[in-house]
Amino acid sequence: MDLDKLACFLLGVPDTHDHRRILGVPKNRQDIMAIDTALRRRIAQLYSHPKGRTKEATDVKEYLEAIAKDLKASAIKEPIEPHSYPELTPLDQSILAVLISQGGWNRQSRSKLVAVAASYQITVGGLMRILEALGESARSGDGPLSKSRRTKTKLSRDWTTIPTSSQNLVDDFIAKTSKKLIPELNAQSPVMTLKIAVLFGLLTILAFVLSLRVLLAPDVPLPTNESLNTNRISNFSDTEPDLVQKAIKPYESYPKLIFDHTFVNSHNYGDQMLSEVSTLAELRDDIERTLMRGDSFKASWVQSLQAFLELASNGWFYATPQTQSLLLTELIGVFIESERDPLLSEQIIELLIPTKLLLDDAQSINEFVIRTELLSGMRCTQRLTPRMRAELTSLQVPTITTCSPDQARGEALEFLSSQLVKLTELEQRTISLWKSWFTLAHTVANDEERFEVFATPIQLVLDSTIDLTRESRTRNLLGSLILQANWSASQHTKTFLQALFNNPVYSNSELWTLSHLVTDVGNMPWLDGCLILELNTSVQRDQLRTDISNVWPEEIEEEITQTYLSLPAGFQDPFVEEWNQVFQNVNKNNDDAVTFVTLRKLNESATAIWKGRPGIAQRVLQSIANLQFEEIANNQSLPHQPEGWWRDAFYDARNDMGLRLELIDGLVGIEATDLQPEDAQQIANAALSNSSVKIRRAATKTIIEQFPHGRNIAIALLNQLQNSKSTHEITSIVSNLTEVVLPSISDSTWPLQARKAILQHAIALQSASALNLDTIAYELAQSLSAELLLISPKTKPPSGDISPIEAMNILLQVRYRLLQDMYEVDSLIIFTPSGVLQEFVQLQLKYLELLKLEELQWRSMNTHQFKLPDVSNVMSASNVTRQLILSEYEIARHWDSIFNELRQLSAERTMQ
Repeated sequence: MDLDKLACFLLGVPDTHDHRRILGVPKNRQDIMAIDTALRRRIAQLYSHPKGRTKEATDVKEYLEAIAKDLKASAIKEPIEPHSYPELTPLDQSILAVLISQGGWNRQSRSKLVAVAASYQITVGGLMRILEALGESARSGDGPLSKSRRTKTKLSRDWTTIPTSSQNLVDDFIAKTSKKLIPELNAQSPVMTLKIAVLFGLLTILAFVLSLRVLLAPDVPLPTNESLNTNRISNFSDTEPDLVQKAIKPYESYPKLIFDHTFVNSHNYGDQMLSEVSTLAELRDDIERTLMRGDSFKASWVQSLQAFLELASNGWFYATPQTQSLLLTELIGVFIESERDPLLSEQIIELLIPTKLLLDDAQSINEFVIRTELLSGMRCTQRLTPRMRAELTSLQVPTITTCSPDQARGEALEFLSSQLVKLTELEQRTISLWKSWFTLAHTVANDEERFEVFATPIQLVLDSTIDLTRESRTRNLLGSLILQANWSASQHTKTFLQALFNNPVYSNSELWTLSHLVTDVGNMPWLDGCLILELNTSVQRDQLRTDISNVWPEEIEEEITQTYLSLPAGFQDPFVEEWNQVFQNVNKNNDDAVTFVTLRKLNESATAIWKGRPGIAQRVLQSIANLQFEEIANNQSLPHQPEGWWRDAFYDARNDMGLRLELIDGLVGIEATDLQPEDAQQIANAALSNSSVKIRRAATKTIIEQFPHGRNIAIALLNQLQNSKSTHEITSIVSNLTEVVLPSISDSTWPLQARKAILQHAIALQSASALNLDTIAYELAQSLSAELLLISPKTKPPSGDISPIEAMNILLQVRYRLLQDMYEVDSLIIFTPSGVLQEFVQLQLKYLELLKLEELQWRSMNTHQFKLPDVSNVMSASNVTRQLILSEYEIARHWDSIFNELRQLSAERTMQ
């Protein structure tokens, strides 16, 4: 394949084998910059060609890059010129004469220097650069004022003469001609008409001759007469190439996109969003009533949701955070009720599919962002079923992983910018889309996130192949992004700029344009031009990065005391101090029942204080002083007879009912608290499985009176429970030996609850140091149920006694409902329980996590500021007893920190 011919065909160049002509390098340019610029221009031509995406175009692109690489290998780097001393031009002489005559740099010399600059038609900035170069040459020993050349430089008063600018020849001709003709033009005579006709005829002939001269001129560049202005420009501007480059910008006027000025009252739409809260609530209730009656769903429901999304695409971004939270809550309620009908659920889920970007519809930007925000806010809520959350997650854009609607807005805009940047250069219609994009970008609340939204397309523009040194729509976009971005003294902005200038991927020409754009915006005056990187500068990028770091102002964070707290009703500092004293006296290292229950009641009392119920809190706190638990005997005694003596005697009695009853009654009063395993098995069998009601009741009475703490008896009862003949004996044993209250016998869970009660009793008797599980379970369930009524008085209390795990689950569900959706985050606790007691530990840790989320909510903080306390001591505890106590202690520490803050607030208000 002839790549030269193919390249010429695609680029519209006459067939040639000259690589410089194929690449488009100018004849009089041999430098690397010209080659890079030509390569970018050719690649842009290829992309805009109808066949720019074919394999042939790709081959030509790689071929052009290879040509550019070969040409740059032989390109001129930096010509080394022999050192020459600058001579004084009339401009230099005038500047020196003014400084000497006025005694140096002062007000008088500055005024005269401005006049000198005006006479030589240079700006004040150019004059300042010449003065800097003059001083630098004197310090280096090369200038005319250096010690070695000072004797050769003779000062003259003629230098102080300010030259008058000569008038242009054409202007002079027009002025003289008009001066002569004005008197005759005022005179009304036929002679004047003839003269004017002759004059315009001569001008026509002159224009015709000049046109022929231009058309017949050879196609060669005309020589430029550089000697005309040689004596009017300072030679010191040539001694510093960087100083000359500073006066050169890649643009004449600041580039930016021009948007139309159509007015859209978005804040009016934002006010309308408040009325949509009641609309969604009515829609939710209508769906619930209709589907519960068994009727089919209405098509108007889907239309109502579609109308809500259309309104939200305009007003959601300008509504208050409270309104957005209410709308999201009601929308989740609609989705919950829609799950009663699979077809309805499928249709309303499809409404949240992010729309595609349409070039002819600027509203598609808003519609895409609102859907991504709603998906982020809904897919993580625990109120929806796992199936619904999974479907919503599958609809979300893969690059948007957050569960916060505010953060999702920024991520959605960054995703859209990656598509728009690619289309901007070739598509005029993207300007209307960019207008909507800029409008939404300014609604991002967080300063750093808002800057990141603008920083992403800026970096994408720099990564593109567009030549930013030439006028283009992409360069206008870059100027608009830099103009509207929040450039401030934040360390985030500083890091972004340093990363750009330290990245070798970006060429000097790209950073040249970027540095001028950022400097011209003027939002960072502390940089004072040190950010500018010129094309042929000798300053290294790492040096520029260091300069940025040195001149960047340090951030001084002003501490703002903001408590976000309000004193609960009936708050009394002495009572809270009493609570704190009880908490300080608790020794968390004690593995006993009193410590555990004390901490639980402390937390119950703290909840009552927080909810403004000091009377209840006082009663709970006083009950702690009366906590007493029956201690299990350390030594359990067994009968002196050998194992099986009572079993054999009971077996030999056979059908003699009286003898068997005597044997059972004879166990009462013996000097033993337990029986051997075989004898214990026999009396348990008699109590639960014997066919005689009298024997069962007599054996049950003996177990309750003589062996309430017998370990072997408890295990035997657990083994015989499945062979029970009656529920009366089981109820008696559970009610007398444990603190558990069984449900009604007609309840389907009765057998399971009875077995759990006897199992819990057997576990407690296996260790002398074990907690009294029955008593503790009762106290825990009562405390958690009491706290449940404090948190939500409208909640129906349990109809009977429940287990601590059930009570804790109900309490957690109520606290979850009181939490706003935006604070419902995935649990950060990684704890796998291996038993019933550790399951309660897991619920304790979730309870602590909920308390921290509630604090985050009333402090109005973001979810990314959520921090879970260090619970590593709970995870590494030696046994489950330690885990139970340490978990409850961490909850008490949470309340202690809040109460300390409340006490400080109360003291400050008292002093005022």
